[in-house]
Amino acid sequence: MHEGANESNDGKAGLALPARCRSRTGFLTRVTVTALSPDRCRIECPGMILAAGDLVVIRLEGIEGICGRVSDADFDMAWIEFAERLYGPVVEHLLARYGGAMRDAA
Repeated sequence: MHEGANESNDGKAGLALPARCRSRTGFLTRVTVTALSPDRCRIECPGMILAAGDLVVIRLEGIEGICGRVSDADFDMAWIEFAERLYGPVVEHLLARYGGAMRDAA
C-alpha cells in the first residue's frame, strides 16, 4: 500500500456508505465506501479484483456515478482517486448520513 493511503491521512472514520462499482470491463458489484473526501474514497470490494491504474465508476447512494482511477488496491480494499472533485457540502451530507466524520484530508 502506498504511504498516503492510511486511516489518519484520509481523515474519515466509521463510514459505511453503500455504493456500486463498475469496472472498465463492465463488471458491476456492490461495495462499501469506508472513507470519503472530495478527492478520493476507499472502498471495500469483496470479490472484485482491482489494480492500481484501473478505471472505475463509483455510484454512491443518491448521486450520479463518479469516474475515478484506482490509486492503490490490496485484497478486498481499494483507494479511488476521483476524476473530478466532489462538491464539499455533498461529501459532508453523505458523511453525516452514513456515520463518517469530516476532517481535513491531506
